Amino acid sequence: MYLDHTVGLEFQEHRGNLPHWQEGGSTYFITFRSGIGDLSDEARLLVKHHVLFDHTRRYELYFGVVMPDHVHILLRPLPNGRETWFGLPEILRGIKGSSARSINTLLNRSGSVWQDEYFDRLIRDEKELHEK
Repeated sequence: MYLDHTVGLEFQEHRGNLPHWQEGGSTYFITFRSGIGDLSDEARLLVKHHVLFDHTRRYELYFGVVMPDHVHILLRPLPNGRETWFGLPEILRGIKGSSARSINTLLNRSGSVWQDEYFDRLIRDEKELHEK
């Protein structure tokens, strides 16, 4: 199901500028922002492709929207072994890194496309899931 806060599963915390908590089997609402301003429609389609790429490989994607200057995704990381899951940092590096390379190629530029940090929120219950 969507939410599985099973007792005893691995809990991890890491920190950039914002704290990030991860608990195996949980669902997350994630937002990351462009560092280069608004993206063109063509660039946004590339981002959509990269968000969809690891659906069913590293995470189950419930929802995603690519706005001109930011992206919202609602996902649940998939298991990556016994009682371990793909980590949010790894998932976001994959999405942001591959989409940045594609956008830079499209725009004939180099450098960062996304702001380093991202916002994530652990979805606590079915009600919050439907609100997001």
